[in-house]
Amino acid sequence: MSEIEKDIGLLDKVLSRLAVAEDAQLEKELKTLLIPVLDKLKTSHEPVRRKVMEVLSHINKRVKPLPAIKLPVLELLGQFVDPASTGFLLNFNLIYLEMGFARCALEEKKSFACQLLVDIGKRSVMQQDILLHMFSTVAEHIQIPAEDSERDKKFPFASTPSDARVILDFFLDVLLTPAHGDETPPGLSAAAHKRVLAKMPKDKLVERKAAILDFLTKSNSFAPNEVALLLIVASCDFHHDIVRRGEDGFKRIKVDFEDKEFVRRMYALVQGSSDWKRAPPAAPAAAAAPGTAPAAPETKVPENARRPVGPIAKAKLLGYLSRSITAANMFPNTLQVIFDCVYGDETTIRLKQAAMSFVQWVFRQAADSQLKAMSSVILSGLLKLLDQLKQETPNSDMNQLKSFTYNALGLLSKRVPSQFAEDMSVLEMFFENLATEDQRVRASIQDSLQMFAQAYEQSSPETLAKIEVLLMSIVEKSDYQSKFVGLLFANRLYPFSHIPSRFMCLLNVEDSKLEVKEEAFRGLRPFVRKDHDIVPDPTARYPPFVDVVAYIGRTSAERRKTRKGPAGSLDYPARVYEEMLKFAHTALADSAKAADLPVHLYVSRLLESEDGKVRLADYRAMLDAVLGSGSPDLHHAAARALLELLSYEPGSLSRDYVGRLDWLQAFLGTGASGGMMKIG
Repeated sequence: MSEIEKDIGLLDKVLSRLAVAEDAQLEKELKTLLIPVLDKLKTSHEPVRRKVMEVLSHINKRVKPLPAIKLPVLELLGQFVDPASTGFLLNFNLIYLEMGFARCALEEKKSFACQLLVDIGKRSVMQQDILLHMFSTVAEHIQIPAEDSERDKKFPFASTPSDARVILDFFLDVLLTPAHGDETPPGLSAAAHKRVLAKMPKDKLVERKAAILDFLTKSNSFAPNEVALLLIVASCDFHHDIVRRGEDGFKRIKVDFEDKEFVRRMYALVQGSSDWKRAPPAAPAAAAAPGTAPAAPETKVPENARRPVGPIAKAKLLGYLSRSITAANMFPNTLQVIFDCVYGDETTIRLKQAAMSFVQWVFRQAADSQLKAMSSVILSGLLKLLDQLKQETPNSDMNQLKSFTYNALGLLSKRVPSQFAEDMSVLEMFFENLATEDQRVRASIQDSLQMFAQAYEQSSPETLAKIEVLLMSIVEKSDYQSKFVGLLFANRLYPFSHIPSRFMCLLNVEDSKLEVKEEAFRGLRPFVRKDHDIVPDPTARYPPFVDVVAYIGRTSAERRKTRKGPAGSLDYPARVYEEMLKFAHTALADSAKAADLPVHLYVSRLLESEDGKVRLADYRAMLDAVLGSGSPDLHHAAARALLELLSYEPGSLSRDYVGRLDWLQAFLGTGASGGMMKIG
């Protein structure tokens, strides 16, 4: 008799025994016979296999209607983990293992459930699914040993990378599956969604999620970074109990946010898989009815293409990505995530806010090479966002998003100044918005403009000249924030010897806001620029006296053309004029020092040239104009300056006042006593 005939004969005897066995005896017969029958599936002989299938078919017909009959689960499990078992055998073994597991009491299930996951990374996907579904039904009831060594023995799969990956990926898919809706949910592929629901009723999902979270947090066997992603996803669930468990579990672990694999997996959840983004169009859409727009072609998405997670989970993940320097340096993921969260079809105002926080993090932490690669694209994107937000109805959420966006642009200007240094349009737009935006947003614009100043320090002379014109219009605006930032730019961008910027400071010395006034006076005391700020330096040179007087005279003449006020009134407020006189007087002394001459000899030299004579005449005209001022302090300052000037060159300068003694005498009864003494 051949081996084939012998095996078939044995299987016929088994079939006969099972056929005559009463229901009450069937469980005992199966305990003895089921494993040997399955073991015959190792054969390569087809007749034997067919006979085995006949026996198994009989067993199925007898056992399925009788749920009280138990199967030899431990023996089945032993056969399943036996390295000698073939793939064909394992598939059939797993059918009876699953059936027997469902018929076991809870205590029995708990005793061997963990053995189901050993070497699960080596199993086929179909086998993995069955084993994982079986385990998830009892996960929350598994006893957790107190000692680490005992836990390692009970959960060897947790420290085996291939096993842990399979287990945690399945658990993640379960946590991503909502208990409602039939379409592929965010974060999953169609295949993964089917996989989860294949053996898990939707009304059991919340219960299974809770069981998984309990097992993960209590067993403490998986690496924190392996579990963290699952807890983050759980904290975004629709069910409050799952949210609570996820948040509490995350608080108890210490996550390494610089772990590259962990960061990569967070990005994968936010972005979805690449084949989801590149899904090709399916068959053309049906033709539209006459007079209607054609329907958009349907998109055919691969079964395994994963969707990005929803807006709530994206916002939460962006918060954690904003704690990772590694994440900030994963270009182009950074750029793709930012644009998707700001402009994506499913974005929300909260997600946009989270995206702007992430933008700021990237601008602070990304390497220079990474920022330069994306700076032009992200700059245009952020400016586009601001333009869109201007069309929206203002509210607290909108204002917060605007503030984040303005701050992000300020940070970008610090990191990539070359992107801004020659672009006047951004600067003009920011100053315009500083005067018109909601008051709650202006503080962010002001902070960003202060950061802009560093970028525009690198501007070309041509651009600095354009900025000068812009600043001159700004420092005379009514809102104090524009004036303050305008003066800050004037002091940071130009040296102390730059006359127009000093003139801007002079115009604001009597401003009602202390910060504006202080910044104005900072710009009128000798300084040098250092570390993007100004520091006092008494050795800094004043601008040349002749240039100061010429500029004030020319500017005053232009103002008179548009000034509204009574004839003979001063061109500037008295306090401004007083500081102008002080500045011009000090510039005269400094110019003499620069020429290495006493002041009186320097004045004599000026009188030797036509230009010098004109400038001294301008200076005296300025003094003459303010001598009649009603301000005692200004009257005194003008009288003192005139007296000192005449004392430097009494001959030629005094002669101009010989015929004007009556004019001078008229001032003896006006002004402060100091001024009258000087006139006398």
